[in-house]
Amino acid sequence: KQFEQRLADQELVHKREMEKQRSEAATQIDKLRTEVGNLTAERDELHVMLEDFVVTSTKLLDHKEAESKGLSRELGRLAFENQQLQKKVEEIEVHAQDMSKEHSEAQERVDLLVAENMRLESISSALTSDVAVAEERNSRIKLHAEETLQKANMEIERLRQKAACLQQESSAQRIKYTKADTRMKSLQIQLQSAKKQNDELLCLCERLGASTSIS
Repeated sequence: KQFEQRLADQELVHKREMEKQRSEAATQIDKLRTEVGNLTAERDELHVMLEDFVVTSTKLLDHKEAESKGLSRELGRLAFENQQLQKKVEEIEVHAQDMSKEHSEAQERVDLLVAENMRLESISSALTSDVAVAEERNSRIKLHAEETLQKANMEIERLRQKAACLQQESSAQRIKYTKADTRMKSLQIQLQSAKKQNDELLCLCERLGASTSIS
């Protein structure tokens, strides 16, 4: 009887422990269910956020791509204008060289006229036998030489003024070419920055997509 009593007591204790373990297990299961529910809700929320981010990133990428195309077109236009300006500058430089050559030739003609004038004056001085004729001839020669020299000086002045105008125009075209080149470099930097941002956004989208797939 004592053995049966101990056996009954042990069985009662065992039943209590089993009930306690079952109660603890049920509590743990409820907690796990609650955690699973919370994780599911968080996962759904993250999924929604990810979809919103993908939509926003797609729109931003489209905007950046359109902006990049616009910058590329602007760079093409500036490159074309740059070529035209460079061509015009080269034409002006060639024209300026031609004007400089004409100026040199005019100066040579003036020097020849001055030398001829000096030679004529020397001849006039040598012809002392006929003073009247010599003086008249000398006067005509001097007048002709002075008129020729005046015309040559006027031609030289005109050529100098024309060369100065061409020089100013060349300087203005060089300044315009420098500004266009600076603007083109700035647009190239913006284009590189836009491409870099696009690459970073694509990489971020791929990482988020991969993270979502793993989840």
